[in-house]
Amino acid sequence: MSSKIKDPDTARICATCEHAELPDPGSGEETVYCHRKQIRVPADQYCRSYSYDLLKRIPGSAHASVPTLDPEAIDL
Repeated sequence: MSSKIKDPDTARICATCEHAELPDPGSGEETVYCHRKQIRVPADQYCRSYSYDLLKRIPGSAHASVPTLDPEAIDL
């Protein structure tokens, strides 16, 4: 996948990089292990070898609401 992000809402952070190994969700750690550099780095930073991994994206609540229709507004 290309390292150029088309979506402006997606932040370039190590937590969404394909080279990062994320910690367990319940551990409370704010660092990730970078397989590229072989070190632990803060999850909110990124480097020149950043490459976006769509599977590590955490969906936001901005698109979670589904519009509902009022049954009285529909004429049959």
